[in-house]
Amino acid sequence: MSKNKKNTPLSSESNKVEYHEFNPQFKEISDNIMADYKELLILDKILTQIKENKELFKKHNFTLEFSDGEETQQLI
Repeated sequence: MSKNKKNTPLSSESNKVEYHEFNPQFKEISDNIMADYKELLILDKILTQIKENKELFKKHNFTLEFSDGEETQQLI
């Protein structure tokens, strides 16, 4: 083994391999989480733009409501 290579069982690469061997569905689960995260980032950017331009949206009679199924809040 070369001296430049780390031989530690806790290196990130070895954990990745070991975890995939332990749970073959990890990649699918991870991909789904990343897809959801990316969608949330897009929604966050949209809502941030709306918040920053609230008066412009009001001027054009744009309304935005948030509902959790029980309560509804008008954001704009």
